Amino acid sequence: MRQPSIRTIVPCFAILLACSAVSAAPDGIEATFANGDRIRVSLLSESVEIRSEAVVPWSFEIEWLGSTPRVGRIGIRLEERPRVLTDLRSRELVLTRGRQRIDLLGPPLSIADGSRLDLKIDWIAADGAAVRLGTLRPSCSGRTRVLAIGFVTTSSQATKYAQAVEAWRLARPSDVSSGAPAIQTEIIRRGPEEVPRRPLGFLMFDLLVVAGDAFRDLEEDQLAALSTWISAGGAAAIIGEGQLSERHRAFVEGLLRGGDRTTKVTVVDEGRLSIHDAVRREFPRWRCGVGRVAVFAPVEEEHPLERESWGDVGNYLWRLPGSSALPTWSRTAPRPDILAEPYLRNLTVGKTRRTPSIPYRALGWLAALYFVLVIFVDVWLFGMIRRRRWTWVWFPSMTVLFAVAIVSVTRAELGDAATVRRWVLIDVADSGRVLRAHCLELSLHSEWRSEERRLVGETIQTIDPRRFLGWGIARGPANPIAPIEFTGNYPFDYRARQTIALWTGVLNVRFWMPGAPEPTWLAEVPTAFRNLDDAQALYEPLDDLQRRGVLPRLDLGSGFYSKPTLDGMMFQVRAALERDVQRIRDLWGAPTLSVEAFGSSGWGNEVQLSADPSERRLFGADPFQMRIASPSGAGNVDDWPLPVEADDLRITVCRELDRTPIWVRRIIRKGVE
Repeated sequence: MRQPSIRTIVPCFAILLACSAVSAAPDGIEATFANGDRIRVSLLSESVEIRSEAVVPWSFEIEWLGSTPRVGRIGIRLEERPRVLTDLRSRELVLTRGRQRIDLLGPPLSIADGSRLDLKIDWIAADGAAVRLGTLRPSCSGRTRVLAIGFVTTSSQATKYAQAVEAWRLARPSDVSSGAPAIQTEIIRRGPEEVPRRPLGFLMFDLLVVAGDAFRDLEEDQLAALSTWISAGGAAAIIGEGQLSERHRAFVEGLLRGGDRTTKVTVVDEGRLSIHDAVRREFPRWRCGVGRVAVFAPVEEEHPLERESWGDVGNYLWRLPGSSALPTWSRTAPRPDILAEPYLRNLTVGKTRRTPSIPYRALGWLAALYFVLVIFVDVWLFGMIRRRRWTWVWFPSMTVLFAVAIVSVTRAELGDAATVRRWVLIDVADSGRVLRAHCLELSLHSEWRSEERRLVGETIQTIDPRRFLGWGIARGPANPIAPIEFTGNYPFDYRARQTIALWTGVLNVRFWMPGAPEPTWLAEVPTAFRNLDDAQALYEPLDDLQRRGVLPRLDLGSGFYSKPTLDGMMFQVRAALERDVQRIRDLWGAPTLSVEAFGSSGWGNEVQLSADPSERRLFGADPFQMRIASPSGAGNVDDWPLPVEADDLRITVCRELDRTPIWVRRIIRKGVE
């Protein structure tokens, strides 16, 4: 028998050694350092499934089995082969013997169906040295719309309120015939100490429920962040019981200041909430800014599900049409509005030019001049003066000179076009207070380039411009738009690196809400632009606004995109306006509601609402759309706020600042403001 050689034994021994150093634990990955210290990292089961086009919360449990403490960070790198989707680092950790938990937020992702995702985990030491711990393979939702309900409660009361939260789940299978994706709901449970302390931390939730003692345990900065998120479009239910402190009462009263004037909150029985609602609803609910909130003050051990209107509260917070209570354990939701794709398919764009026109006239003149200087001078002039030998110098010199001239003229015409056009949308409250702001940023360059920027307190997401074409968005790894690579503490302080291809338009959506310094694109907007108290400017006829130049022509492409393509890019926002008008009529049956506001919105003629049921479809819009308007940090620029009551009015005004259209939106209450 042939004996194994040393050349065979050494590689096998090396492989066994590597497998012992990094191995897959039953619930995660485990690695051993050179000195024998061990670390185990597990992705907790309560982490929500990776959601397409939504902020992704990551929850890890780290168990340190070392003899001495270590200082460093956990790094995660999410890859959809061969693309890098996310590169994040946690806060600085001090590993001591035992277990600890870390929570991270990942940016919104565009994930293709059936994608294989690799989640690579690294340990990054204080000196920057990185050690690969292992790779996990999380599941992804792809086309499934995953909604997230945040459930904040104490461990002792989790069972008490779990059934009430389960009653608000939304679920629906996919519809192949219409292309409607499936809907499923994940419940993310958090303790009061894990509630975010900055508004952007709430982007992981579509709806938030704070129940029982957990509400009393929230600190001042957590309450302030929650209030800001609700005002920016969030939806929250608060189940307050027991004695509340002064700051918690002030928190509820602060939400009321921007909401229903018929509801009052007082404190009785040594700190208990007492809510007086003139409408006599079992669960007082009102809007705060562009968000929605409902408050339940139980008496003794009263359970929310004992009230018949508990289902109505869920409908209200989910922004579902109608007010009838739905089944407790399962319900079928209306088709959601996902990136407005069904409406964009109605738009026919055709073939359009994305690059500047070639300067044929200039090149023709250069060719004619070259012919004169080379042929005429060389053949006729040099022959006449008997200096044929000069041809050896003249001909190559003119050729090089004209080659440089052709390149220069072409570059001057086509240019190194660092073209960036912005389109800003601001939602304001009383006196111009900004509730949230979006910025559409279109970049188009004539050269490949990689840009890296530092962002503080805002999110950025890329939208594939092909979704604005008549045949809809293309999906899959062939997507020509490279994803943004994120490094750092997303979304609070991080660096975003983006590769912009040659003559490929990149459309980014940036989102901001109070609680962080204003970004440059928002800080440049004057205060006068944010204040909508000038009634004459609000109701001025549309034709007069365009004649005076108040409404710009939306020249985002600067000649690089044709008008049909630009119209397609703006179709999403226009369709959102018209869908909102239609939905207002369907909900409240008011054929003249909000016509004045949309008359100055800048889109064609005034929207004429009709009571005729046969005219209830505008641009193919489904009047029974579920509107998930909670901020997600993704490309949901069509989450225009809706009036809540029949006497509300939404006003939309557009002005121009240095070729940047500034849209300001505000909901006012007739007879109150």
